[in-house]
Amino acid sequence: MKIKKRFNLLLPALMLVCATVTAADLSKSAGEQELKTDSGLQKSTVAAADRIANADRYEAYLLTRFYLKLNQFEEALTVMDRYLENYPDDPFILAEKADLLQQMDNQSEEAVFGLLKRALQSYPDYYYANYLLGSFLFFRYPDQPAKIDDAAAALKKAIKNNPQFYDSYYLLGIVLSERE
Repeated sequence: MKIKKRFNLLLPALMLVCATVTAADLSKSAGEQELKTDSGLQKSTVAAADRIANADRYEAYLLTRFYLKLNQFEEALTVMDRYLENYPDDPFILAEKADLLQQMDNQSEEAVFGLLKRALQSYPDYYYANYLLGSFLFFRYPDQPAKIDDAAAALKKAIKNNPQFYDSYYLLGIVLSERE
């Protein structure tokens, strides 16, 4: 029964993703440089985000990942923002949003740092938020030894909480080599 509920909740989002991929393929074959979104697509995105807003974290995360795979960052942000309206302290979605904002590069450092801090206040042992914090501190403040030390501490905590997340080891090695 729960699987059917999740499927029914995600079906409109999946249909939207399929329609978007088809539109993107048609756009590319027509020689257009950019996929032009129409108001119908935007309305569908908002409608799907509204359904997700009251759903559990798993559905919001899945829909967010679909949009990210399609490089539709604004749509992913819409879904995350709608979900966070009802669950403002969800560490998993907060970390995903911080990661997306960091990748978009046009967001303020305070916004990214604030989201990561909120995620870690809710769940201090969340390995991915610690990894993102270490990455953020290292790449944004490469010339500040105190920030580099904080980055190393965050990455060590990420490793402690998930020893199978090998990206943390890799980045920690880079951080430690830069520190010396």
